[in-house]
Amino acid sequence: EAEARAKVEAGPEAKTGPEAKEAVRLEDIHFDFDMYEIKGNDKEILSALAELLLKNKDAKLLLEGHAVDRGNSAYNLALGERRAQSAKEYLVTLGVSAARISNTTYGQEKPVCSEPNEDCWWKNRRVHFVVQEQK
Repeated sequence: EAEARAKVEAGPEAKTGPEAKEAVRLEDIHFDFDMYEIKGNDKEILSALAELLLKNKDAKLLLEGHAVDRGNSAYNLALGERRAQSAKEYLVTLGVSAARISNTTYGQEKPVCSEPNEDCWWKNRRVHFVVQEQK
């Protein structure tokens, strides 16, 4: 399962020190069918993201919730929102200010995979992170 996780570019470079810069690389977190609970390995991803945000006080975060194309569009939009909200709530428990995190949902509208199989559906049941550095 871990091998199937696609690493994604999460936005602009984040400052890690006065002069140092490194590209921010984050993994999407994934969900079981029709679920929005944060699972074990995804807690590690969110913990690393929280550390990044706590070190970079000017960065804001956009959470993009996604679902698969099984079911109707309205339901999938709501499910994507619940997934993004679940990730936000977890980050807040780790000390990240809720004011720095915003959510959006795309439901089934932006799949990363379109094959009709479980591996592909798993890739689409996700929350994607976009780090937005503020100047």
